[in-house]
Amino acid sequence: MNKIIDRINQVSLILSGIALAGLMILISAGVFTRYVLSFSIPTAYEIVENYLMPIAVFAALGYSYYSGIFPRVDAFTEKIQNVKLKKVIDGAIIIVEFLTFLFVSYYLFQFSLYSIDNGMGFKTNGINFPLYPVHFILFLAFLWMCVLILLKFIRTIKGKDQDQIN
Repeated sequence: MNKIIDRINQVSLILSGIALAGLMILISAGVFTRYVLSFSIPTAYEIVENYLMPIAVFAALGYSYYSGIFPRVDAFTEKIQNVKLKKVIDGAIIIVEFLTFLFVSYYLFQFSLYSIDNGMGFKTNGINFPLYPVHFILFLAFLWMCVLILLKFIRTIKGKDQDQIN
């Protein structure tokens, strides 16, 4: 199971890294052409804004959660001596996280279907760019978060270390 999780996280990191590299290259080239060559790259701003930024940020969301880098709300449970009560409170917090990401995932999926049906996109420089691929990637990123949170909940119930899922 850990190999599958690691593989999915690796793919998401690669996707995020490609988007980030593309973002840096496109912005740098845009600045260079604007101030040195006195012209702007057509559609560069729109591609960065609508494709590269969301993918760079949200594709790595699951990996970030999996690595344990997100802050935990455990300040008020540190002083609780009862282990069972602490486990119940930790489980409740994780369930709230799970329900929140499940809610967002569901509506992102609905929005992805809506964007496909209505041909959502943006037009720049005479070219129509669809937005549904980005919406679908965001849906998959939030769905992956749901899976990781569910695995964390199972580990919490079993009483294993909660800082990392693996």
